[in-house]
Amino acid sequence: MTTNRFVAPAPGCNDMIDPEGATLSYGYGSAGAVHLWTVMIEHSDYRVTSTPFADWYIPPDASLRAYVGAKFRLHVTGALLLYVRNGFSYGDGEG
Repeated sequence: MTTNRFVAPAPGCNDMIDPEGATLSYGYGSAGAVHLWTVMIEHSDYRVTSTPFADWYIPPDASLRAYVGAKFRLHVTGALLLYVRNGFSYGDGEG
């Protein structure tokens, strides 16, 4: 699950390795933090977490929640939550 974690495989891919620290550095709920997370989500095809999106330690404003709801599907695998961008495959081969 950590393959290419620190090196973005393609131009435009996000390489954030400390999301909570990044959020704190901008100030939770600030315009900078909202922009940071919006760009990160817009450039992600998959998100793996153990916490539902609405509970992430980020400023998930209404537009970002709506974006994730419209663009990603949630798959639960044990304790992990996998958010998969629409049109991208998941481990069971569905697209």
